[in-house]
Amino acid sequence: TELGASKEASEAALLVAHAYTRYLGDLSGGQIIAKALRRHYGADAAMHFYRFDAIASPSAFKKVYRRALDELMTSSAAVDAEALVAEANSAFSFNARIFRHLDAVCGLAAPAPSPSAAAPEVATAAAAAPASA
Repeated sequence: TELGASKEASEAALLVAHAYTRYLGDLSGGQIIAKALRRHYGADAAMHFYRFDAIASPSAFKKVYRRALDELMTSSAAVDAEALVAEANSAFSFNARIFRHLDAVCGLAAPAPSPSAAAPEVATAAAAAPASA
């Protein structure tokens, strides 16, 4: 049905939030995080998540990738900006949980997150809107 197709398109569009987090976030701040993880945990093998060997120029890639994602989002009528921002916040929260788990596995005492830190708001719908060219 038309309603079912609209729901599927809307849910698929939420994957863009994870694409932003994974490629734009991890190509930028992720490189700093990788250095901190190596220093903190001493395990270089786990850093493959932050390696992007197939990307010759991270800066050029990020520009092209962001433009493509922005165009995708502005061309889709099924996108709910609030839902997209909520999904991006969830992706960010999932990454934070990974670090807390690493601390636990390595026997490092990590303070329990406060309720406000458990689901940080990293963006708002207004901030998520693509910039006009």
